[in-house]
Amino acid sequence: FLGAVGLISMFLGGIGVMNVMLVAVRERTREIGVRKAVGATSRAILWQFFLETLIIVFLSGGAGMAFAYGLCALVNQAPMPQYFAGLLATLQSGAAALVLLGPVAGVVVYAYHTDSQGYYRRDGDPWHDPPRLRGWARTDAQGRFQFRTIRPAPYPGRSIPAHIHFHLWGAGYPKQWTRELEFQGDRYLTAEDLAQSAALGRFANIQPLTRGPDGAWHVGISFRLLTVSNFR
Repeated sequence: FLGAVGLISMFLGGIGVMNVMLVAVRERTREIGVRKAVGATSRAILWQFFLETLIIVFLSGGAGMAFAYGLCALVNQAPMPQYFAGLLATLQSGAAALVLLGPVAGVVVYAYHTDSQGYYRRDGDPWHDPPRLRGWARTDAQGRFQFRTIRPAPYPGRSIPAHIHFHLWGAGYPKQWTRELEFQGDRYLTAEDLAQSAALGRFANIQPLTRGPDGAWHVGISFRLLTVSNFR
């Protein structure tokens, strides 16, 4: 979404510069005539307006970037929910926004969840020892990954929806956690949970289960990578 907004902004900015230069050429017809009368070639006049366009673009673009970063620096001083920490403006995020407008390959996806009874493990400390059901995957050239596992159960005696945890890192991105994947129709989902998920659009964390031709259940989820780690 942010990439699409950036492309649209660049397109509109280009139209604006084109219109400004068109008006400039029309208003300076006499100047162009005088220059041609004293021997200036069409190529020289074209280069003059081309260089003027570059100067306008770099000056206005630089001023816009300076204003945007200054505004972001002021906004960053205010308290912000931890989930949005990775959206703060940095040189790295600015560079990434210029080149990454789609899926990212080579990201490590670590997933873990409870078993069919709602436990991470039955021996040792179930909250601190490594979960029994866990795995790693790496995204392909289309940014896709796949796990084959069971559907987790909610925690015993608690009204928390069943979920799967994910951690992401690699391909130039720091280690980060994501919203847990939850399943549509879970009896413990609240109206607030559903509304927060719907607000995320294509990155919604509550997803429907569908049964494939092989009889297995399938669920998908998309992640928005952060450029700053949200681990504390």
